Amino acid sequence: MKKVITSLWVVAASSTACARPSFMIPDRIYAAVGHECNVYFGNVFDSSTPWNYAYEALCDRGRHEMRRWCWTPKKEDAGSSHRLVLRAVDDTGLVAAATTTVTVAAVADRKKRVSMATLSASLVNCGYPQKVFEDMRKNGFADFHAAGSRAGETPAEVSGEVPKHDGYGGWTFSSFLSRYGVTDDEISKVQAEAERRQLESFGVKLKPGEEWRKQLMKSPFIRIENGK
Repeated sequence: MKKVITSLWVVAASSTACARPSFMIPDRIYAAVGHECNVYFGNVFDSSTPWNYAYEALCDRGRHEMRRWCWTPKKEDAGSSHRLVLRAVDDTGLVAAATTTVTVAAVADRKKRVSMATLSASLVNCGYPQKVFEDMRKNGFADFHAAGSRAGETPAEVSGEVPKHDGYGGWTFSSFLSRYGVTDDEISKVQAEAERRQLESFGVKLKPGEEWRKQLMKSPFIRIENGK
């Protein structure tokens, strides 16, 4: 019995070993004049217990708050770059450090045609592209166009009154790279069955699904060719 218990203890001890916490942050972070730029420590520090550390942000711009570093660039900051150093410490001292560069977008030529494709989950699917569109027009980008394969779910979006986008409620980035193995006919059946079961659990009778619901299970960036 002792041998079994000891063996189990050794396995448990080895399985709980983990890599040293570290920062996961890109080499460059882009900011824009008049828009708040944020770096939340919990989002860029790779640890299962990020609350066990104290953080330090060193930069000649912005301010360090308890959970983040933040900065709203001004007009005179357009085109400038600034070094941002992040450090995490605990009671043993410095645990991890990382350096990145915060670059403020230069003043753009508002006469040029500008297009943007937005990929995301429910935030983009529920109005964010419209906000971007209005902001761009408000700031003089008359030839701004939004690109995408769908127009959303609300009546206004379906009618084409808002910019195109690729926002899907409940999706993650991996969804765009993996949702491909269902045909159009199967998508309709799978989606209808999922909705029927969900609505029945609420005591609601399923209504006929609209055509756009087919796309909720199919990535616009993947297609099947020759069985692959």
